[in-house]
Amino acid sequence: MNGTPSAAVNLALPRVIHVTVTDDTLSADLEDGRTISVPIMWYPRLVRGTPAERANFQISGAGYGIHWPDLDEDIGVEGLLLGKRSAEDPASFERWLRERGQKYRKLRPVSLSAPLRFVPSRHSPAQNVCTNRSSTVSSRSSSVPEVYSSRRSNR
Repeated sequence: MNGTPSAAVNLALPRVIHVTVTDDTLSADLEDGRTISVPIMWYPRLVRGTPAERANFQISGAGYGIHWPDLDEDIGVEGLLLGKRSAEDPASFERWLRERGQKYRKLRPVSLSAPLRFVPSRHSPAQNVCTNRSSTVSSRSSSVPEVYSSRRSNR
């Protein structure tokens, strides 16, 4: 053989060892010491889930994924590392909401196509907001229903 020998690159993904879900963030601690944190706004089913439903998860796929049985949601390590948002079709999401018994009937649907835009506050990091065309989410907000209610209070 002449030239440069071929090298096979085998990238191994780290496994999830711990998961934390808050009202606004999904954080996954990985076996290599990294912690990946993403906004739950990227995953409409997590946003629509109750705190109890979000807390009921399983580390699945030998540690390469996270599964929420109550929300029928699965998120993989690879997607987290690549910064991938939910790619669920809006019709599928609406069907899922109906199957849940329209628990959140008064809430506006989450726009899956509108990109989020981070707007830093001039006053305090606690007042930073994330916006899209259909809603505004303030980091001061502590409850998911308030974020998506059709009538928000003026703060």
